[in-house]
Amino acid sequence: MRPTAKELLLGIKAALESVVLPDLRSPWPIATTNSICTLLAHLALRVEKEGHYLAEANQDMRQTFAAISAGQSVKGPELSEGARQALRALEAASKDGKPQPSAYLSVEALTAESNELRRALITFMEALEALDQEASSVRQMRDEAVACSKRLLERELRFIPPYGVPPARTPVASKE
Repeated sequence: MRPTAKELLLGIKAALESVVLPDLRSPWPIATTNSICTLLAHLALRVEKEGHYLAEANQDMRQTFAAISAGQSVKGPELSEGARQALRALEAASKDGKPQPSAYLSVEALTAESNELRRALITFMEALEALDQEASSVRQMRDEAVACSKRLLERELRFIPPYGVPPARTPVASKE
């Protein structure tokens, strides 16, 4: 059976750590190789989980946009024209881009959709900044948008290896 992309990446990482790294003597190549190994571990995790993460994040953003749109009228007196346009963009983004259930969802397609949704979220948040932050409807929309941003960040943090896990060999360890 042929190896998966994750297995290939982890195999390259293991070869670097077990064959190349022990023969390195200078701190710079050691640090560079450790960085490469960390990136390979990160890529192995992303290859395995990124499609699911993107689909989950895109659905979360669409649901948040729909909730914000449902809770606020585009004609609200507290909204500037820029905020109204941003709200309309959120409404459109919450309805557009929904793939057919039988369609193959490539990571590239999910990434493109995610980028569009994130742009809509950022534009909306920037438009909210120009409004009266004490108005209850503005505060509610801002809180929803910030909560969505926080969830997106928490999802992305799953791809970062924990600190404190030492690489196979570090420049500091090589001087001991």
